[in-house]
Amino acid sequence: MLIGMICAAAVMGQFVAGKAIRDALFLTSLDITALPAMLIATSLFSLLLVGLNSRLAARMAPATLVPASFGVSGALFLLGVAAAPQ
Repeated sequence: MLIGMICAAAVMGQFVAGKAIRDALFLTSLDITALPAMLIATSLFSLLLVGLNSRLAARMAPATLVPASFGVSGALFLLGVAAAPQ
């Protein structure tokens, strides 16, 4: 149970940090009035990813899909950190 709680906390931390980086990068290059359109676009993209994940989950075992998903997510997170203004 402890390992599950630690993993859940890590996922939540990554989720919050990703949103903070997304908003910071967006607001450093565009005006705040464009934020609602960006949030709509990211929501639609999230729906697309949910559909993709559903299809993959039907074809792959969770023992393969979950680590691969975390790997892709982590790589994208590192790219976001590397692209963030210093």
